[in-house]
Amino acid sequence: MEFVVKTDAPTPIRVAAGVDLAGQDDTDTYIGHSEFVTLTGPSTTFTIDTGKADQPIPSGSYEAEVTFYQRWGAKDNPAAADVEDMAAATVIELRGSGQTRETAEEANVARRWVVENVVSRTPWDEDDFVRRLGPYEKLEAFRRPVIEAYFFPRVDMTILVYSQRDEVMIWRMGRATN
Repeated sequence: MEFVVKTDAPTPIRVAAGVDLAGQDDTDTYIGHSEFVTLTGPSTTFTIDTGKADQPIPSGSYEAEVTFYQRWGAKDNPAAADVEDMAAATVIELRGSGQTRETAEEANVARRWVVENVVSRTPWDEDDFVRRLGPYEKLEAFRRPVIEAYFFPRVDMTILVYSQRDEVMIWRMGRATN
């Protein structure tokens, strides 16, 4: 996404620029992507690559936002030290990963469940994991037959399991075999 930011603040200043799913609550898992950018003049053009987001961005309404906070944005420019915090945003429509907002939010909730509840030695209950994470693909694990790898495409996570003990060894983001 290309941004064109115009300012009368003394530059250079550092801003946070992002493309965030519209209507997210503070307690929602974040959907979007943001970066720090330096504005170098009265008009600065830059690109935010949403393909770099932690998870694919679903289609939907987004807020393209640029925010300046004096405490860190003017750090390298004493002339901007008295500029007050400021922000600008506009709502845009994006065609993203093809997922719906609801599907992306459900996947984020499921990933959060893994992060918060699944540790080494968690009992492997195949039915419970499938209920929470969706169907899996069994991968060829690096240390087979001691380790089994279960990839859950809906949440883009792999659960590695000690096969002889039916216990989780570790979880990984994406496809992982070791």
